[in-house]
Amino acid sequence: FTTRRFTNSYAFWLIPLAVYMGARLGELSQLDLKDFVEIGGIPCIDINDIDVAEVVQGDGGKRKKVKNKNAKRLVPIHSELIRIGILRHVERLRQTDQQRLFPELSRKRRNGAADAASKWFQRFRKTAGVVAKQETVFHSFRHLFITNILDAGVSEHMLAPIVGHESGLITGKVYWNVKDATKRLPTVEVFGLPEGIRQRFPSIEEVTFTPRRGPHPGQTRTAVSSATS
Repeated sequence: FTTRRFTNSYAFWLIPLAVYMGARLGELSQLDLKDFVEIGGIPCIDINDIDVAEVVQGDGGKRKKVKNKNAKRLVPIHSELIRIGILRHVERLRQTDQQRLFPELSRKRRNGAADAASKWFQRFRKTAGVVAKQETVFHSFRHLFITNILDAGVSEHMLAPIVGHESGLITGKVYWNVKDATKRLPTVEVFGLPEGIRQRFPSIEEVTFTPRRGPHPGQTRTAVSSATS
């Protein structure tokens, strides 16, 4: 993020998405462009297990998966993700007839789209000198998001449907409108980073993608080149 040079799109987007959504690696890795929706004028990401037929066919029949029924959820997009250009990036992909947010990641591998992404993050950690086992993993971004919001005084009941936890309250199960982005957006926007860290995330227009020679594990040459378009 200091050099603003990346080998592919997921090496840039996965970390800020996890930081500002509290989403799991598997959920982010398998996002389709159709999952970017607008509810009541609010841009959101719909985390689901509903497949695009063309994607399933292209990935040898592999389908999207979520951890459990609570993991299916609607998450308003944080203003910082909009600032750095996630919606602009999605629109560019749509204009080139892509179906997936990360066309470089194949679901054909054993652990699906997250397989190559997980291996990439392990390499990234070592390069960055972050080596503490079980303490500094990709899931730490999710922990950061949840802890930050709870520490700000937001109730677990308000946070649970955003991060895919069961609220444990009947009011959350019965009366919460799953499409009510207006009520969820203020909770998402509670999350913030210190200014020095926030500025580490450049806008997509300031980033250069330079693919390595040859496909990465879990990628194809076509997918790698599409990430730079």
